[in-house]
Amino acid sequence: MSWRQHKEYEPPSDNWRERGGARRAADCNEQREAERPLLLPKLIDGKHLMVRSTSLFKGGPCTLEVPEVLGSYSVDSEKKVRFDDSAMSVLSEKYILQENEHMQVRLDLNRGKHQYREFTTTTTDIFRQFLQWILKNQKELTAESSPNKLMADFVVARTILKRIMEAPYVSSMNFGIMLFAQYFKGSIYIDFPVHGDDDEEEEDGEEEGEVIEVDPILGVYGHKFEQYMTGGDPNEVVHCNSEFRCVLKQHLSELTLLYHTSTDAVDQTCHQDDFKDMSSFVSLKACIERTIPHKQRNFRKYSLCGWWCESQLSGIPRVLKGTRSYDGIVHTLEMLQTADLPDLAEGEWEPSVCINFLVKFLNFVKEKASEAEPERQNSSALQCCHS
Repeated sequence: MSWRQHKEYEPPSDNWRERGGARRAADCNEQREAERPLLLPKLIDGKHLMVRSTSLFKGGPCTLEVPEVLGSYSVDSEKKVRFDDSAMSVLSEKYILQENEHMQVRLDLNRGKHQYREFTTTTTDIFRQFLQWILKNQKELTAESSPNKLMADFVVARTILKRIMEAPYVSSMNFGIMLFAQYFKGSIYIDFPVHGDDDEEEEDGEEEGEVIEVDPILGVYGHKFEQYMTGGDPNEVVHCNSEFRCVLKQHLSELTLLYHTSTDAVDQTCHQDDFKDMSSFVSLKACIERTIPHKQRNFRKYSLCGWWCESQLSGIPRVLKGTRSYDGIVHTLEMLQTADLPDLAEGEWEPSVCINFLVKFLNFVKEKASEAEPERQNSSALQCCHS
C-alpha cells in the first residue's frame, strides 16, 4: 500500500464502543497537541527537518507567484524525449465547463482495461529527461552574471515540491521523504535517491530511481478518465508513459526555482502557441464518491490540499473533477477553480502553512548542500519527517 493510499485508509470497526474509543483517543491527541509548547522545527544530526506544529508556519502569502513557462517537451510511450508538443492532450470541447458548473455523464472507466499499458517510468527516468531539455537549452538558462551558472538556485521536479508543501498536514505515521541534493556550479539539484550502493555499478550499467507507486485500479481509472476527457476512444490503447511536460521558473522568497511539470490537458479555446504561462491548461482528477463523514473530511484535508499545491506550483487555474462510483462509473463532472480549493477545504489546511514550510525546507537544503567550498560539488542525503 502506497503512502497516498495510507492517507485515506481507516480500518473498519464493527463495534460501536471501539469507534467511540477511537474518537475519544483522537480528541485526547488533539488536546495534547494543542497543549504542546510551540518549538522551532527540530534538526536531528543536521540532515533531518522535523515537522512539529503547523502554527509555526502560519501567516504571510497565501498564493505563489504565477510561474513563467520557459519551454516544453514531450515524452513518448517508449520514454524517449521529443522537443515538441506531440504528447500534448487537448480537452474535448464538450467537457469545457463554466466555473463551478456540473455535468451529468456516464463514463465507464473499465472499458478497454485490457489495453492499458502500465506506467513504468521511474524518478530517475523523469530527472534524466528533464536534464536532456536543460542541456539542449542551457545557453538560454545561464545566469547573466556567470555563463557557467544556471539562473536557478534549485533544479527539481514539481512532484517533490508538492510533497514538501503537503508535509505539515500529513500524519506522522504515513509521511517521510528522503531526498538527494547535489550542489553543482551554483545550483542545487534535488531528486529522490538512487537505489543500490553508490560505490558499485549496476550489472546492466543502469541506475534505478524510486519506483512511482500507482495503484493498479486507480492507475487505470485515472488514465481512462484523461482518455475520455481528451476525446480518445476508451477501447484504444492507453500509453501511460507518454506525457507533455512544461519547464517553469518560479520566484519564491529570495529563491529561484527551475522545475518541470506534467500536464493533463489544454483548453484550446484560450491557448496560444507561444504560451508564457499555464492559464490555458486544466488538471483532470477522477475521484471516488464519498458519503461517509470521515472520508469526506479526508478528501478536504488531503486531496484538496494536494490539488491546490500541485496547481499553484504549475500555475494551472482550473481542475476538472470527475466523481465516480466504486465500480468505476463517472457520473458527475465539475469544473473547480484552484483559487477556491482552500475555501472548499473548510479550514482543514492553510495555504500559508504549505508555502512557508516549502521556503523553510528549501533554505534548509540550501544550507546543507552548499556547505562545501564553492569550487567543489557537494551532495547530501536529506530527510523530511514528522516528530
